[in-house]
Amino acid sequence: MDSKKLEKLIIRYLSKIISKKEWGELNSWFEESGDSDLFRDYLKVNYAIDCIMSEFDKEKKKKIVLEKIKKDKAIARRLKHLNYLKYAAVITIAFGILYAVFTNNTSEISNDQAIEIVESGANKAILTLENGNQVALEKGKNYNTDRVSSNGEMLVYNSQGNKDVLEKSTFNYLTIPRGGQFFLKLSDGTKVWVNSNSRLKYPTDFLKGRTRQVELVYGEAYFEVSPSSENDGASFEVLTREQKINVLGTEFNIRAYKIDNEVVTTLAGGMVVVEKGDIKKSLRPNQQALVNDNSDHIDIKEADASLMTAWVRGLFIFEEESLDEILEDFSRWYDVEVFFRTQELKEIPFTGVLERTKSLNDLLKVIEIISNGDVKFELKNNVLIVK
Repeated sequence: MDSKKLEKLIIRYLSKIISKKEWGELNSWFEESGDSDLFRDYLKVNYAIDCIMSEFDKEKKKKIVLEKIKKDKAIARRLKHLNYLKYAAVITIAFGILYAVFTNNTSEISNDQAIEIVESGANKAILTLENGNQVALEKGKNYNTDRVSSNGEMLVYNSQGNKDVLEKSTFNYLTIPRGGQFFLKLSDGTKVWVNSNSRLKYPTDFLKGRTRQVELVYGEAYFEVSPSSENDGASFEVLTREQKINVLGTEFNIRAYKIDNEVVTTLAGGMVVVEKGDIKKSLRPNQQALVNDNSDHIDIKEADASLMTAWVRGLFIFEEESLDEILEDFSRWYDVEVFFRTQELKEIPFTGVLERTKSLNDLLKVIEIISNGDVKFELKNNVLIVK
């Protein structure tokens, strides 16, 4: 098995998204290679990472690693020779962190003196009602009417029965600020996870015999659509600025941020038809449709849906993504502005798995370590400078 394939399988295993087929390939690899000790070392190091990322106190983390990895030097030597990973992946991240622990390596971002801590995003949103009134939704605040309820972490609409006597639905908007996310359950049972810096328009109830239609005004959302068979055969549509998606009952992710010049739709299961103008194309699971703002084409390519939907599971998963792309995601989730000192820094590729629940400082420490000094960060007043 080539090194890139092995890297990908290990990352997917440690992030708990590996398929049965992929696990079979990985299992065959370490059985045939005869180096099962190496694979166990990967698991030990991954466990150490979890311990370290949950507690960054220098003395405590040193004690934790020493207790959990008795043969740390042997593991470090073994990992050091795996030089096929230049910047990242779980193995390089592991070695970088262990090296920092045992040598008291520090960086500008990890200096404990007068450090600015930027915590992760949280469940929060603004609900805009039909009359224009706005309701702030956040943890610890309940909102309840006869139509909708929220505990501050999710918003659930109650079905009012078939509305065949009505000519039109009333609409609400759910707006997620930077540094936020929210879960929404529509009146037909469709589940929607809405990412930071996003806005969704939807009816408070769906009319009988009519297409169920919602609009992702901007941003990113993951849909688990209630089947047509449970809604009198009514199909489901999602509108964005450049396309329409026809859905029968499926799971998919749409990314349509204002800053991007294309809308990206990734199918996790079922089937959808993507439309732009007179062009229609079907997607199969693990395929992706790219609709450029300045083109009439719909490009279809193979994609790993589990990577595009990792944010729903509380993860950042990167596979050879540029630092510019990674920090763009960070900027929305942690609500910071990012500035690069040089263009070259934007192009540095990274691969790895990081938790969205950790502080920005924790993630930046990891990136600094695995870049071997090529990247340093300065964080002041929610402005992140990359140098």
